[in-house]
Parts: sequence; structure tokens; C-alpha cells
Amino acid sequence: MKMTVIAVVGCGRIARNAHLPALSTLENVRVKYACDLIEEKAKKLQEPYNAFVTILEEALEVAKNMDKEDLKISVVQWYELI
Repeated sequence: MKMTVIAVVGCGRIARNAHLPALSTLENVRVKYACDLIEEKAKKLQEPYNAFVTILEEALEVAKNMDKEDLKISVVQWYELI
């Protein structure tokens, strides 16, 4: 089965505690990029997931050069309640 490469955009609590632990259990998935407006949040994912910390624009540039059949995008939007 072909490897699926993931770029996580938004590395807050839900990404760390729900999405990434679930993705890490899948054999054919690799979290390759971690992007967040607050760089420290992305850096927390660097070691446990062996992810490259990057800005969104860099991850999108990589995506531009991918075979479009291999490109999958999922947008999950969360609003923090204060």
C-alpha cells in the first residue's frame, strides 16, 4: 500500500491529543510536516512524530509539485472557547 504523507496545519491541543495519536497508529501514514502560526506548538511535534517544522507556504510549495492524484486535503477548523 502506498504511503500517505501528512502536513498538519494547526498543532494545538486537539492535533496533539487526538488527530496525531490516531494517525500514528496507521501503517501507511507519515506525518511529515508540522505547521502552526506559533512555532513552539509545531516544534512540540518535531521529535515524537519526526516531523519537519515548517511554515504553511513551504508545505504548500511541496504540494504544488506532487502528483495531483496523490494530494489529499482535509480542513478541520476549530475555534477555541475563551
